[in-house]
Amino acid sequence: MFSEALRILDQNTVKYMIEELQKQLEDEKAAAIREKAAVIKEKDAEREAAIKEKDAEREAAIKEKDAEREAAIKEKDAEKEAVIKEKAAVIMEKDAEIAELKKQLEAVRPG
Repeated sequence: MFSEALRILDQNTVKYMIEELQKQLEDEKAAAIREKAAVIKEKDAEREAAIKEKDAEREAAIKEKDAEREAAIKEKDAEKEAVIKEKAAVIMEKDAEIAELKKQLEAVRPG
């Protein structure tokens, strides 16, 4: 009977040790999973930050290009406006010349 009790005690001890090892293994697995999840979350945050940075860089480049294009357009518009004013001045001079020549012609015509 004493040896039977020891045998049962040994079996129970073995079961307990196996259960404890399984529990420890499950805890280690859970810790590893949490650690991997944290690493994945960190990498996702880094990737998201990199994407935002690239987007900001692209947006800044686009704004810079737009500003350059707008400045070029304004410069061209100013050049065109200057040419138009110059041509308008020439036309006014020619109109004045024509008017003067008409006056001279009328003065010369017998009439």
